[in-house]
Amino acid sequence: MKNKSKLINDQKTAAYVSMNEMNVMKQQQQSIRDMERDMYFNKLKRQEEIENQRKREEKEKMKYDQANYSKILQMQHKSKIDKQIFEKEADKKFSEAERIQLTKQDEDRNRFFAKLSHIQKENDMKQK
Repeated sequence: MKNKSKLINDQKTAAYVSMNEMNVMKQQQQSIRDMERDMYFNKLKRQEEIENQRKREEKEKMKYDQANYSKILQMQHKSKIDKQIFEKEADKKFSEAERIQLTKQDEDRNRFFAKLSHIQKENDMKQK
């Protein structure tokens, strides 16, 4: 009986050890599954962060490009206005120069005719 009870105790011990080993294996497998799940979710989270960062950078680049385009348009508009102002000023200067030249020509012509009239008067007086 002693052998039988020892055999039963050994079997119980072996069963407990086996159950403990199975529980440890189950815990290890669960741990491995948890780690794999965590790694998968971390990978997804990292990919999402990368995608969000890429979208933010694209938005910033788009804003930068729009601001640059706006600046270019403003510069073109200013250049066009400056050109118009320059042309108006050039036209004014040309017009003023033309007016001065015409005035001078009129004065020269009047002086010439006055001189001619004076000579004519002198000639008339000499003939009288």
